[in-house]
Amino acid sequence: MEFRSSSIIETTITSIFAAGEPIRIINSNIFYSTFNLQAANEGVQINNCTVRSMTVNYDYNSGSSQFQLNNSNAMNTTVIFSNRYYQGPSSRFIVGSSVIRNFTISSNAYSGGDQTTFIFEDSTMNNLSTKSTAEWYKYYAPLNIVIRNCKFTLGNLTQEAAYSSSSISIRNSVLNKVHFIATEEYDYKTDANRLFNMHNVRFIDGTINLPRSQCNISYSTITLLSSPLSIGGNSYISCSSIDRSGSILQANTIGVNATDLILTNSTIKNFAIGLRITPSSLNTATISTTNFYSNFEYNIDNKGAYNVAATDVYWGTNDEGVIASKINDYWDDINYGEVLYTNYTLNPLFAEIGCPPYEDYWEETIQPVHWRK
Repeated sequence: MEFRSSSIIETTITSIFAAGEPIRIINSNIFYSTFNLQAANEGVQINNCTVRSMTVNYDYNSGSSQFQLNNSNAMNTTVIFSNRYYQGPSSRFIVGSSVIRNFTISSNAYSGGDQTTFIFEDSTMNNLSTKSTAEWYKYYAPLNIVIRNCKFTLGNLTQEAAYSSSSISIRNSVLNKVHFIATEEYDYKTDANRLFNMHNVRFIDGTINLPRSQCNISYSTITLLSSPLSIGGNSYISCSSIDRSGSILQANTIGVNATDLILTNSTIKNFAIGLRITPSSLNTATISTTNFYSNFEYNIDNKGAYNVAATDVYWGTNDEGVIASKINDYWDDINYGEVLYTNYTLNPLFAEIGCPPYEDYWEETIQPVHWRK
């Protein structure tokens, strides 16, 4: 079914076919309309349209589907997930080469091993948020969010606890005043992994507070409006710069708060405490070829019982006494491990500036979007 050069106003459109061609809307205006996606097919494709006050409803009692918004301008869009079974297929919502404003992802579904993936590609986004209202055990529908080659301003994205893994991946993008936060911590044994990947990103005056997420950050420049950059175990930071936003006071700030972390070829600067780390076991916290400077209280604060290995690090000074005074570890409190700093350098390192050129690659299982004509 195809609509061209149409005006769709206050209309409900339902994809009910089990297979076959999608519903296509091209060169049209869509105002105050609702799309109910129930079929396990290609769903709905919108291309070169103006969209205002649209609702897209995924009903998981009926199966998976896909919604594509390409080369369009959309304002006041709400995507709703409801009535999820324990198991089910995956669905996707894809935005490509579009401008979207005031976009909300809302879920009142819960449980399930199925996932929903949002892909934002080559687009401009303003004021995008996620929220969940499910109550059953407070384990929410898992969402995967992929942002590639986008400009994203103002957002609040929550990474929920779920029965199956959820992920957020940002690549080759600029994010301004965007906040990533996690739900409260859970001890329930089925709480699955939460993954956060950021590569080649300018992250300006935002928040990354994901203490239960495994994070992989590389080739990125980060200024934090709300510190610290809080990440979970088995995380990795490389070829990146982490700084405090100039709009907040330095007192009581922390650059990175981590458990098990590999930190390499990076710079952490302008905080009260550069890195607060709590290693969970032996050899899980290592730092190399990294700059710490202008962190006025401590460069590293070890709050774990295990040692932190730091090699080829510039500590912001060539005075060994000052280096030691800006490390808080076993020698200040015997309950904590040491920071073993060896082969430290007396001059600032190139660190992230000296990394090899960034090479893009696909780490996600989701392949690039190919728009169907």
